[in-house]
Amino acid sequence: MLRKSSFAFLYLSFAACAATDNDSRPDSGVAVTGTKTADSSATDTGNPEGARPALGFMPGYESVEDGVAVEMVTEGGPAAKAGLLAGDQIIELHGAKVLDINDYVTVLTGLRIGSPIEVKVMRDGKAKKMTVIVGER
Repeated sequence: MLRKSSFAFLYLSFAACAATDNDSRPDSGVAVTGTKTADSSATDTGNPEGARPALGFMPGYESVEDGVAVEMVTEGGPAAKAGLLAGDQIIELHGAKVLDINDYVTVLTGLRIGSPIEVKVMRDGKAKKMTVIVGER
């Protein structure tokens, strides 16, 4: 039996590899070109072959108004080092609005491992910006 966190990891892994040529989400402000597989996204972003960007947290899949809920933060990972907490709601990632998990995955797959990005979250009803160094999984 898959636990919720296992399902979330599998979903993100699949979603990160499932985008197709010239996939574009107008509501995210991010256009993605080229076939998005582990190998070709490495070429497009400058990431090593087979490496995929990660921020070190498990997104929540419960319904939120806008954004992606942070369900669990990996201890010692990029998100934890930047100060993200379980319960935060990511509303912007690297300058693009995040309305749902699809927006999040679209932006995540185009990030360069090791680069600093700005993440905007809602915490306790207030917007907070932080810089996260993109990790690898």
